[in-house]
Amino acid sequence: MLSSTITEFREYCLNNDEWQECLKDEIQTEYMRATKNNSVVSLKVISNDFKAFEPKEVYESICDPEFHKEWDPYLISWTVIDKKNEQTNVIRMLFKVPVITNREFVFDCETCCNERDGCEEYFIRFESTDSDKYPVSEGYVRGSIGLSGYLIRKENNQTVLYCIGNSDIGGVVPKWIVNNMAKSTVPTMLKGLREKLPKYKEWKNKQNEKK
Repeated sequence: MLSSTITEFREYCLNNDEWQECLKDEIQTEYMRATKNNSVVSLKVISNDFKAFEPKEVYESICDPEFHKEWDPYLISWTVIDKKNEQTNVIRMLFKVPVITNREFVFDCETCCNERDGCEEYFIRFESTDSDKYPVSEGYVRGSIGLSGYLIRKENNQTVLYCIGNSDIGGVVPKWIVNNMAKSTVPTMLKGLREKLPKYKEWKNKQNEKK
């Protein structure tokens, strides 16, 4: 059975009510949505660019913290700093931000696999957690993450990836800059993932040989 938080995230991915379509081509569809405070936008990307891969392979490549640095140009480090339950780790992510001070995010990362109608669905859900428990790293500004993450599943026998980005980089930064970054960050990351994914198995084997 899915947790209430994963159920909420699944609905967020699959239901396009209150989302405004802002781009559509043969590869992906992008949607925008205002957050509750109306100052920061959420971006949803539904990508058909991963149809050559099995959902599990896409899921594992995203969950691998070391491989994450291979395809995410903004990532400095991804560290598990706590564990809430079998499905949920607390992650500290250090993030490159051009021009301004680099950012840090501390958030829940909940992962699970679910079978529905004979097809497997893979979930990776992010959301900021109690920041008072985890001090800010020196030289960084703490940002926050709203309901975000990935859903990977088969549709019409092809792998489809849903990605939602919803973050506020914090600090004194004009919201229009934050929103412009939000609109470009998710598509850039997905492009990097698609380019690196064919080499994931080879990369993983080499890492295992070094151990």
